[in-house]
Amino acid sequence: MALVFVAGGHLMAPEATLEGVHEVLEPAALAGCGAAGVLAGEREIEDGTAVAVWAAALDGGTAQAFHARTQRAASGVAVSGLPALDGASCALLLPDGRVFVAGGEDNDHSYAHQFGNNQSSFELYEPPYCHQGDRPTITSLDGGDRPDDELGYGDQVRIQSPQAPEIDSVVLMRLGSATHHTDSEQRHVPMNFALTGEDLI
Repeated sequence: MALVFVAGGHLMAPEATLEGVHEVLEPAALAGCGAAGVLAGEREIEDGTAVAVWAAALDGGTAQAFHARTQRAASGVAVSGLPALDGASCALLLPDGRVFVAGGEDNDHSYAHQFGNNQSSFELYEPPYCHQGDRPTITSLDGGDRPDDELGYGDQVRIQSPQAPEIDSVVLMRLGSATHHTDSEQRHVPMNFALTGEDLI
């Protein structure tokens, strides 16, 4: 299987990049992702044109591409598009701090008569920090010359929040992307910050 990560000029013609990888490696499964930067080995290219390819031989295993979708439901969120994976499970941190826990295998067959051996259910776990009072709110972001939803290395951003004097840590959390039990996309980056006004950090 092969995973392709592209940035910069490759985003204008992703099909051509994927076709090139397919011609050279002929992987049984090929997936790609585009972003503002590419990381491979000890190098990272930000705001430039780059491509990184990760390839693996699965020793008799198989890889199946899929596209998961989420939508709001009466009791929370519904996820569709997941393939049937024997015994697979995952735990994924959601933007609101809750944890999406899904799948698994019923090894002791306690629920086999009802669900079968493979569990296709999910739960939303609320860690203790979800119940420590109201969460801080962000009134506005000012990233300077960049769009408000974009930051670069070394940039400063002004965050307006009514709870600014009470905030004792600021971090960047990347949205996760879990496969089985491993979330290789999770990032937790602590940020330096200072209170610069009654409601500004």
